[in-house]
Amino acid sequence: LKDYANCLYAILKNESIDQCILLGHSLGGYVTLTFASIYGSMLSGFGLIHSTAFCDSEEKKETRRKGIKFIEENGAGIFLKSTIANLFSNKSKIVKSDSIIRQINKGFDFSKEALIQYYNAMINRPDTTEVLRKASIPVLFIIGTEDIPAPMGDVLKQVHLSETAFMHIMTDVGHMSMIEDPEKLNKYLSNFCSAVSQILF
Repeated sequence: LKDYANCLYAILKNESIDQCILLGHSLGGYVTLTFASIYGSMLSGFGLIHSTAFCDSEEKKETRRKGIKFIEENGAGIFLKSTIANLFSNKSKIVKSDSIIRQINKGFDFSKEALIQYYNAMINRPDTTEVLRKASIPVLFIIGTEDIPAPMGDVLKQVHLSETAFMHIMTDVGHMSMIEDPEKLNKYLSNFCSAVSQILF
């Protein structure tokens, strides 16, 4: 995760961006927290979109290890075909079925190596709740009521850790609000960015 955070830092410096709001979805949230721990002075706010500062439980780590074994034996596409639908709410599985099929088809473009690296990064990530406790900048939490990878109950346990927290609970949404309810998600993100600007200026 530090490698990804350092890549983000290099991109920002190359673009002459010294201050920004960083928003991360799922694994991107883990990268965001890592970035905040190293380059926090560059952030005016950050957000966790269906993500958590908690590390994996031993049970979850073991499930991911089994996933890695499956990927090694069957490839990334077959693995994602069997798991992507579980990222969506029951309602979305019906009304967004075409979008889910598109995501499954995109999964076959994933390399086995990339997906294994993705899973290892999640297994090895540390608890970063201290980053939330120390954050003096606004922090956004986007939560889906039917999110399996980042359960609402787990994320709610973290919201109070931040000095200034913004929270939105999205009903009938799983882990993929950018597909399940993009208009509402974009409104929440836009409102957060506006609020951060008002706090700063």
